[in-house]
Amino acid sequence: VWQIDRDNGVIIEDWLCYAYYGGMAYCGVRQFDEARRLFHRCMHTPASAASAVALAAYKKYVLVSLIVDGKCNTGSLHLPQALEIVLPRHAEAYADLAAAASGTPLPSETRRNKRGKRHGGGSAAADNDNDADDDAAAAANGEARAACSSTAAAVAASLDAPLSPLERVALDYASVVARDGNLGLLKQALVAEQRVKVKRQTKTYLTMSLAAIADRAGVASEAAVERLLVRMVASGEINAKISAKDGMVAFADACAAFGDAAHLAALNERIARIAQLGADMERLEKELELSPALLKAQIVQESEADALAASMALDAD
Repeated sequence: VWQIDRDNGVIIEDWLCYAYYGGMAYCGVRQFDEARRLFHRCMHTPASAASAVALAAYKKYVLVSLIVDGKCNTGSLHLPQALEIVLPRHAEAYADLAAAASGTPLPSETRRNKRGKRHGGGSAAADNDNDADDDAAAAANGEARAACSSTAAAVAASLDAPLSPLERVALDYASVVARDGNLGLLKQALVAEQRVKVKRQTKTYLTMSLAAIADRAGVASEAAVERLLVRMVASGEINAKISAKDGMVAFADACAAFGDAAHLAALNERIARIAQLGADMERLEKELELSPALLKAQIVQESEADALAASMALDAD
Protein backbone atom coordinates (compact mmCIF):
# COMPACT_ATOMS: atom_id res chain seq x y z
CA VAL A 1 0.00 0.00 0.00
CA TRP A 2 1.62 3.23 -1.17
CA GLN A 3 -1.28 5.66 -1.08
CA ILE A 4 -4.61 5.92 0.74
CA ASP A 5 -7.39 7.88 -0.94
CA ARG A 6 -9.41 9.52 1.82
CA ASP A 7 -11.85 10.92 -0.76
CA ASN A 8 -13.25 7.40 -1.21
CA GLY A 9 -14.12 7.09 2.47
CA VAL A 10 -11.01 5.20 3.58
CA ILE A 11 -10.25 5.83 7.27
CA ILE A 12 -7.42 4.82 9.59
CA GLU A 13 -9.37 1.83 10.92
CA ASP A 14 -9.44 0.42 7.37
CA TRP A 15 -5.64 0.52 7.23
CA LEU A 16 -5.32 -1.10 10.66
CA CYS A 17 -7.66 -3.91 9.65
CA TYR A 18 -5.86 -4.35 6.32
CA ALA A 19 -2.49 -4.80 8.04
CA TYR A 20 -3.89 -7.00 10.82
CA TYR A 21 -5.91 -9.39 8.66
CA GLY A 22 -3.09 -9.47 6.10
CA GLY A 23 -0.78 -10.66 8.87
CA MET A 24 -3.29 -13.31 9.88
CA ALA A 25 -3.54 -14.51 6.29
CA TYR A 26 0.25 -14.86 6.07
CA CYS A 27 0.18 -16.81 9.36
CA GLY A 28 -2.34 -19.17 7.78
CA VAL A 29 0.09 -20.03 4.99
CA ARG A 30 3.09 -20.05 7.38
CA GLN A 31 4.83 -17.06 5.81
CA PHE A 32 5.73 -15.72 9.23
CA ASP A 33 8.27 -13.12 8.08
CA GLU A 34 5.61 -11.39 5.98
CA ALA A 35 3.06 -11.75 8.79
CA ARG A 36 5.43 -10.10 11.26
CA ARG A 37 6.05 -7.23 8.83
CA LEU A 38 2.33 -6.44 8.58
CA PHE A 39 1.73 -6.76 12.33
CA HIS A 40 4.68 -4.40 12.85
CA ARG A 41 3.11 -1.81 10.53
CA CYS A 42 -0.27 -2.14 12.21
CA MET A 43 0.96 -1.58 15.76
CA HIS A 44 3.29 1.27 14.73
CA THR A 45 0.53 3.29 13.08
CA PRO A 46 0.56 6.75 14.73
CA ALA A 47 -2.41 7.21 17.05
CA SER A 48 -3.61 9.50 19.81
CA ALA A 49 -5.64 6.69 21.44
CA ALA A 50 -5.04 2.98 21.81
CA SER A 51 -6.70 0.73 19.25
CA ALA A 52 -7.95 -2.81 19.92
CA VAL A 53 -6.66 -3.79 16.47
CA ALA A 54 -3.15 -2.47 17.18
CA LEU A 55 -3.17 -4.24 20.56
CA ALA A 56 -4.15 -7.54 18.91
CA ALA A 57 -1.41 -7.01 16.30
CA TYR A 58 1.16 -6.53 19.10
CA LYS A 59 0.16 -9.84 20.70
CA LYS A 60 0.49 -11.73 17.44
CA TYR A 61 3.74 -9.91 16.62
CA VAL A 62 5.34 -11.25 19.81
CA LEU A 63 4.30 -14.85 19.09
CA VAL A 64 5.30 -14.71 15.42
CA SER A 65 8.69 -13.29 16.44
CA LEU A 66 9.15 -16.25 18.77
CA ILE A 67 8.39 -18.58 15.86
CA VAL A 68 10.81 -16.84 13.49
CA ASP A 69 13.67 -15.78 15.79
CA GLY A 70 13.04 -17.55 19.06
CA LYS A 71 12.96 -14.17 20.83
CA CYS A 72 11.28 -10.77 20.77
CA ASN A 73 12.89 -7.67 22.23
CA THR A 74 9.74 -5.79 23.24
CA GLY A 75 11.79 -3.00 24.83
CA SER A 76 13.11 -1.75 21.49
CA LEU A 77 9.84 -1.60 19.53
CA HIS A 78 9.29 2.18 20.11
CA LEU A 79 5.51 1.90 19.91
CA PRO A 80 3.13 4.88 19.92
CA GLN A 81 2.72 6.17 23.47
CA ALA A 82 -1.03 5.52 23.44
CA LEU A 83 -0.39 1.82 22.85
CA GLU A 84 2.56 1.61 25.24
CA ILE A 85 0.36 2.81 28.12
CA VAL A 86 -2.15 -0.05 27.84
CA LEU A 87 0.34 -2.91 27.32
CA PRO A 88 1.15 -3.62 31.00
CA ARG A 89 -2.53 -4.13 31.74
CA HIS A 90 -3.76 -5.81 28.56
CA ALA A 91 -0.69 -7.67 27.21
CA GLU A 92 1.27 -8.71 30.28
CA ALA A 93 1.26 -12.36 29.23
CA TYR A 94 3.00 -11.58 25.95
CA ALA A 95 5.68 -9.42 27.56
CA ASP A 96 6.39 -12.29 29.97
CA LEU A 97 6.59 -14.80 27.10
CA ALA A 98 9.08 -12.57 25.26
CA ALA A 99 11.14 -12.13 28.43
CA ALA A 100 11.17 -15.88 29.14
CA ALA A 101 12.40 -16.60 25.62
CA SER A 102 15.18 -14.02 26.01
CA GLY A 103 16.19 -15.18 29.50
CA THR A 104 15.42 -11.81 31.14
CA PRO A 105 13.32 -11.16 34.30
CA LEU A 106 9.57 -11.32 33.76
CA PRO A 107 7.99 -7.83 33.65
CA SER A 108 5.01 -9.04 35.71
CA GLU A 109 7.28 -10.23 38.54
CA THR A 110 9.24 -6.98 38.48
CA ARG A 111 6.05 -4.92 38.79
CA ARG A 112 4.71 -7.24 41.50
CA ASN A 113 7.89 -6.87 43.55
CA LYS A 114 7.74 -3.08 43.26
CA ARG A 115 4.11 -3.04 44.40
CA GLY A 116 4.92 -5.33 47.31
CA LYS A 117 7.69 -3.03 48.50
CA ARG A 118 5.39 0.01 48.29
CA HIS A 119 2.35 -1.50 50.04
CA GLY A 120 3.99 -3.87 52.48
CA GLY A 121 2.33 -7.08 51.39
CA GLY A 122 -1.45 -6.44 51.78
CA SER A 123 -4.09 -7.89 54.08
CA ALA A 124 -5.19 -11.45 54.74
CA ALA A 125 -8.63 -10.66 53.31
CA ALA A 126 -7.06 -9.55 50.05
CA ASP A 127 -5.00 -12.74 50.01
CA ASN A 128 -8.17 -14.81 50.48
CA ASP A 129 -9.88 -12.94 47.64
CA ASN A 130 -6.88 -13.55 45.41
CA ASP A 131 -6.90 -17.24 46.31
CA ALA A 132 -10.57 -17.48 45.38
CA ASP A 133 -9.91 -15.74 42.07
CA ASP A 134 -6.99 -18.06 41.40
CA ASP A 135 -9.14 -21.13 42.08
CA ALA A 136 -11.86 -19.92 39.72
CA ALA A 137 -9.32 -19.12 37.03
CA ALA A 138 -7.64 -22.51 37.43
CA ALA A 139 -10.96 -24.28 36.94
CA ALA A 140 -11.76 -22.27 33.81
CA ASN A 141 -8.29 -22.64 32.34
CA GLY A 142 -7.98 -26.41 32.36
CA GLU A 143 -8.62 -27.03 28.67
CA ALA A 144 -6.20 -24.38 27.37
CA ARG A 145 -3.50 -25.41 29.82
CA ALA A 146 -3.91 -29.07 28.84
CA ALA A 147 -3.54 -28.23 25.14
CA CYS A 148 -0.41 -26.16 25.79
CA SER A 149 0.94 -28.73 28.25
CA SER A 150 0.65 -31.56 25.74
CA THR A 151 2.63 -29.56 23.18
CA ALA A 152 5.34 -28.61 25.68
CA ALA A 153 5.56 -32.16 26.99
CA ALA A 154 5.83 -33.57 23.48
CA VAL A 155 8.66 -31.16 22.64
CA ALA A 156 10.47 -31.94 25.89
CA ALA A 157 10.08 -35.69 25.39
CA SER A 158 11.37 -35.59 21.81
CA LEU A 159 14.48 -33.71 22.97
CA ASP A 160 15.00 -35.61 26.24
CA ALA A 161 14.97 -32.27 28.05
CA PRO A 162 13.07 -30.65 30.94
CA LEU A 163 10.62 -27.84 30.30
CA SER A 164 12.29 -24.60 29.21
CA PRO A 165 11.52 -21.20 30.83
CA LEU A 166 9.36 -20.32 27.81
CA GLU A 167 7.37 -23.54 28.14
CA ARG A 168 6.78 -22.97 31.85
CA VAL A 169 5.54 -19.41 31.28
CA ALA A 170 3.41 -20.63 28.37
CA LEU A 171 1.66 -23.05 30.71
CA ASP A 172 0.91 -20.23 33.16
CA TYR A 173 -0.63 -18.03 30.47
CA ALA A 174 -2.23 -20.70 28.28
CA SER A 175 -5.77 -19.60 29.12
CA VAL A 176 -5.03 -15.91 28.46
CA VAL A 177 -3.49 -16.68 25.09
CA ALA A 178 -6.35 -19.04 24.22
CA ARG A 179 -8.90 -16.33 25.08
CA ASP A 180 -7.13 -14.04 22.60
CA GLY A 181 -7.35 -16.73 19.91
CA ASN A 182 -3.56 -17.14 19.79
CA LEU A 183 -3.08 -20.60 21.29
CA GLY A 184 -2.18 -22.07 17.89
CA LEU A 185 0.63 -19.54 17.44
CA LEU A 186 1.90 -20.20 20.96
CA LYS A 187 2.05 -23.94 20.34
CA GLN A 188 4.00 -23.32 17.13
CA ALA A 189 6.40 -21.07 19.06
CA LEU A 190 7.03 -23.86 21.56
CA VAL A 191 7.73 -26.35 18.78
CA ALA A 192 10.04 -23.87 17.00
CA GLU A 193 12.03 -22.87 20.10
CA GLN A 194 14.78 -25.49 19.87
CA ARG A 195 14.89 -25.37 16.07
CA VAL A 196 15.55 -21.62 16.18
CA LYS A 197 18.38 -22.14 18.67
CA VAL A 198 19.98 -24.68 16.32
CA LYS A 199 19.56 -22.33 13.34
CA ARG A 200 21.34 -19.65 15.32
CA GLN A 201 24.46 -21.82 15.48
CA THR A 202 24.61 -22.10 11.67
CA LYS A 203 25.09 -18.32 11.46
CA THR A 204 28.13 -18.42 13.74
CA TYR A 205 29.92 -21.73 13.20
CA LEU A 206 30.95 -23.79 10.17
CA THR A 207 31.46 -26.99 12.18
CA MET A 208 30.28 -28.02 15.63
CA SER A 209 30.09 -31.21 17.61
CA LEU A 210 26.71 -32.71 18.47
CA ALA A 211 27.58 -32.23 22.15
CA ALA A 212 28.21 -28.49 21.67
CA ILE A 213 24.95 -28.02 19.75
CA ALA A 214 23.03 -29.92 22.42
CA ASP A 215 24.54 -27.70 25.12
CA ARG A 216 23.80 -24.43 23.33
CA ALA A 217 20.30 -25.43 22.21
CA GLY A 218 19.30 -26.84 25.58
CA VAL A 219 18.87 -30.43 24.38
CA ALA A 220 19.70 -33.14 26.89
CA SER A 221 21.50 -35.67 24.67
CA GLU A 222 23.49 -35.96 21.46
CA ALA A 223 21.03 -38.52 20.12
CA ALA A 224 18.12 -36.10 20.57
CA VAL A 225 19.93 -33.23 18.84
CA GLU A 226 20.92 -35.55 16.00
CA ARG A 227 17.26 -36.48 15.45
CA LEU A 228 16.36 -32.79 15.46
CA LEU A 229 19.09 -31.95 12.92
CA VAL A 230 17.98 -34.76 10.61
CA ARG A 231 14.40 -33.43 10.64
CA MET A 232 15.59 -29.87 9.98
CA VAL A 233 17.79 -30.94 7.07
CA ALA A 234 14.96 -33.01 5.61
CA SER A 235 12.56 -30.04 5.78
CA GLY A 236 15.11 -27.69 4.18
CA GLU A 237 15.48 -25.44 7.23
CA ILE A 238 19.26 -25.83 7.32
CA ASN A 239 22.04 -27.29 5.14
CA ALA A 240 24.27 -29.59 7.15
CA LYS A 241 26.12 -32.89 7.11
CA ILE A 242 26.53 -35.09 10.19
CA SER A 243 29.61 -37.26 10.48
CA ALA A 244 28.73 -40.59 12.09
CA LYS A 245 32.44 -41.20 12.71
CA ASP A 246 33.25 -38.35 15.08
CA GLY A 247 29.87 -36.74 15.74
CA MET A 248 30.78 -33.47 14.02
CA VAL A 249 28.25 -31.38 12.12
CA ALA A 250 29.34 -29.32 9.10
CA PHE A 251 26.99 -26.48 8.19
CA ALA A 252 26.88 -25.72 4.45
CA ASP A 253 27.08 -22.23 3.01
CA ALA A 254 23.74 -20.48 2.53
CA CYS A 255 24.38 -20.22 -1.21
CA ALA A 256 24.10 -24.00 -1.43
CA ALA A 257 20.37 -23.60 -0.93
CA PHE A 258 20.07 -22.10 -4.42
CA GLY A 259 21.21 -25.20 -6.26
CA ASP A 260 18.09 -25.93 -8.31
CA ALA A 261 15.77 -24.07 -10.66
CA ALA A 262 13.03 -23.52 -8.07
CA HIS A 263 15.36 -21.78 -5.61
CA LEU A 264 16.95 -19.70 -8.35
CA ALA A 265 13.50 -18.60 -9.52
CA ALA A 266 12.63 -17.59 -5.95
CA LEU A 267 15.88 -15.61 -5.70
CA ASN A 268 15.16 -13.82 -8.99
CA GLU A 269 11.66 -12.98 -7.79
CA ARG A 270 13.03 -11.42 -4.60
CA ILE A 271 15.56 -9.37 -6.56
CA ALA A 272 12.76 -8.14 -8.85
CA ARG A 273 10.66 -7.15 -5.81
CA ILE A 274 13.55 -5.18 -4.33
CA ALA A 275 14.13 -3.40 -7.65
CA GLN A 276 10.42 -2.55 -7.84
CA LEU A 277 10.51 -1.28 -4.25
CA GLY A 278 13.37 1.07 -5.18
CA ALA A 279 11.46 2.36 -8.20
CA ASP A 280 8.33 2.96 -6.09
CA MET A 281 10.33 4.88 -3.47
CA GLU A 282 11.92 7.04 -6.16
CA ARG A 283 8.49 7.81 -7.65
CA LEU A 284 7.07 8.76 -4.25
CA GLU A 285 10.04 11.01 -3.55
CA LYS A 286 9.47 12.90 -6.82
CA GLU A 287 5.75 13.24 -6.04
CA LEU A 288 6.56 14.67 -2.62
CA GLU A 289 9.03 17.16 -4.08
CA LEU A 290 6.29 18.51 -6.38
CA SER A 291 3.49 18.30 -3.82
CA PRO A 292 1.62 21.65 -3.57
CA ALA A 293 1.07 21.11 0.15
CA LEU A 294 4.77 20.52 0.77
CA LEU A 295 5.81 23.52 -1.35
CA LYS A 296 3.31 25.73 0.48
CA ALA A 297 4.60 24.56 3.86
CA GLN A 298 8.17 25.28 2.81
CA ILE A 299 7.25 28.81 1.65
CA VAL A 300 5.41 29.52 4.91
CA GLN A 301 8.34 28.19 6.93
CA GLU A 302 10.83 30.35 5.01
CA SER A 303 8.60 33.43 5.38
CA GLU A 304 8.32 32.90 9.13
CA ALA A 305 12.10 32.48 9.38
CA ASP A 306 12.66 35.70 7.42
CA ALA A 307 10.17 37.57 9.59
CA LEU A 308 11.84 36.30 12.76
CA ALA A 309 15.28 37.33 11.49
CA ALA A 310 14.00 40.82 10.58
CA SER A 311 12.40 41.18 14.02
CA MET A 312 15.60 40.19 15.77
CA ALA A 313 17.57 42.69 13.63
CA LEU A 314 15.18 45.52 14.62
CA ASP A 315 15.48 44.61 18.30
CA ALA A 316 19.28 44.69 18.01
CA ASP A 317 19.14 48.19 16.51
